[in-house]
Amino acid sequence: MADAVRGRYDEACGHAAEVLVLAQRNGSAYHAALARWAVGRAELGAGRPAEAAERLLPVTAAGAPGFNPVVGFAALPDAVEAAVRSGRRDEAERLTRAFALRVGAAPTDARRALLARCRALLDDRSAQEHHENAVALAAALPPWQRARSHLLYGEWLRRRRRGRQARPHLRTAHELLTGIGARPLAERAVAELRATGETAARTGPGALDRLTPRSCRSRLWPRRA
Repeated sequence: MADAVRGRYDEACGHAAEVLVLAQRNGSAYHAALARWAVGRAELGAGRPAEAAERLLPVTAAGAPGFNPVVGFAALPDAVEAAVRSGRRDEAERLTRAFALRVGAAPTDARRALLARCRALLDDRSAQEHHENAVALAAALPPWQRARSHLLYGEWLRRRRRGRQARPHLRTAHELLTGIGARPLAERAVAELRATGETAARTGPGALDRLTPRSCRSRLWPRRA
């Protein structure tokens, strides 16, 4: 998963293939689902939402071969974004409704933040309200997810020619993404900042590059129930 966050697509796919072989050998649906989620997340971060949706939607589909409920729930926000960006709006809406039911049953600030982000991608009339809720609750999220909430809001504002309001969110996203070494998304934040008339430093090695594999897993993987 760390390679997926960093944007190292080839490495993410290679490690996922190794994990899938071991998971199938040991009958671990959890690890198999994690591997598929990692590849889908790498596709999404690389700007390939259609490919990401093809990977992520089966991970979230209850009853699909190899489905794991823990990973399926954790992957829902990624699947929603991939579906929206690839024009699969009906599927994104269905996933968001399912996510809302789960969040309503066991609400936390982190889950509410992710649900608000999903709704912001789908509800054009109330998008700003949902984006604001997402970033207001983003402190409950790990840096990768917090950065994406700010990035999506900044992009939304910039597309509406509200560059001054977009810049703080894009700066926050860039700082967080640079800090964890998520280069493709950090470069996306840089491009958005430039579009508002501001520049940002290019990305270098981040915190994830300095973590041990065990530390990466503890930060990036959902815990099994």
